[in-house]
Amino acid sequence: MNELKEALAKLEEAKQMLSEAIKNSLGHKTILSGKCAIAVNNEREFKLLMDDYSKKNWKTFTGLSVEKITDVWSKSKYPMFITYNDGFESWYNRCPIETIPFSDFAAEVGITVPVFVMNSEDGVPLYEGDKYSVAHRSYTGNKWALLSFRGDCTYSIETNSVCLESERFFSTKEAAEAWIKEQNKPKFTDVELFGGDAYSLVYKDQIEIFKDGNCIVIKPSDLEDMLHAYKSLQ
Repeated sequence: MNELKEALAKLEEAKQMLSEAIKNSLGHKTILSGKCAIAVNNEREFKLLMDDYSKKNWKTFTGLSVEKITDVWSKSKYPMFITYNDGFESWYNRCPIETIPFSDFAAEVGITVPVFVMNSEDGVPLYEGDKYSVAHRSYTGNKWALLSFRGDCTYSIETNSVCLESERFFSTKEAAEAWIKEQNKPKFTDVELFGGDAYSLVYKDQIEIFKDGNCIVIKPSDLEDMLHAYKSLQ
């Protein structure tokens, strides 16, 4: 079975090389003719490019297979520029040879590229159809929670998906839960109030002012009421 796959991959590579050779001989050069590098902007594009290289049985300039370098290279910095040839090499941030945008490369070789929608709060590009989880801020107070619909906390993102001001999108449920836990921690600060005395101020769903074991609780709505009353006296 493996031998058949290798034979088919070599046949496909030979067909592409023959096609490019015919085009070049007729004076019709493609964007991939000559020495060039593909500009890769994220892990999704990198894996699509490596799938194409793997079908051709291409290796790095040091002789490593696509399978051996994928885990390490995919976690590297982007943009990454990878030469389009057997014995490929790469550069980061800048490239000394002609570069081809990944979208142009994909169109040339017939790769279907998923539609990019947005970057998640944890820094992962989300494409149409990707799974994601949502952290949602309550309408009363400032608590964050995992958005769930009938017990399901993961959704499939669409091209028209919009992240509201009261929401944060995450690539995984675990990433959302970790962010929510951090956001919901009580926040502390020291402040001088009432003629310069030092108080400890804690923000949870309400503001708690501590001094010598005593606590004053003020809700956000109380602050708004106090501000309106103060302005009415001016």
